[in-house]
Amino acid sequence: MPDNLRIFSAIVRSKKLLFASLFSVLLGCCVSQMALAQSFNCDNFIGTWRFDGDDYNMSAQRTVVVQFFADQSFYADMRHRGQESEGRSIHTGRWQCRGGVQTLHKQTINGFAVAYSEDYEIMELSPAYFRIRSTPENCEYSGSDCPTTYEYFRQ
Repeated sequence: MPDNLRIFSAIVRSKKLLFASLFSVLLGCCVSQMALAQSFNCDNFIGTWRFDGDDYNMSAQRTVVVQFFADQSFYADMRHRGQESEGRSIHTGRWQCRGGVQTLHKQTINGFAVAYSEDYEIMELSPAYFRIRSTPENCEYSGSDCPTTYEYFRQ
């Protein structure tokens, strides 16, 4: 076999190997991302949770205690305290968890009927802790920093 043909054959083999390796890596990433998005046990949300954090937009400390019930309803008591403002609001509605997203379907705020939903990307979820990130669409309804990440601990 002439040298030029051997070199060409080696180049073709190396490109095939490189393509196969790259395809395997990409496929592995896609499969692991899909598995991650589907690996959350949504029943872990059921219970009482607490978030404490700073709300830089309101220059306030924010505390949220939320109860997620097995019937897919929720009750959230949200409080903030800052130098210029202090407040409390009670939110109720329905929750769902699907495909790595938690959705809160708000039905009342402070006893007044509302009808909108907020989606949160689930970043971590365990029996003792969960971390979610608001989506940019939530910023329309949010009076706080947005988008942002929230960390809740089981009470």
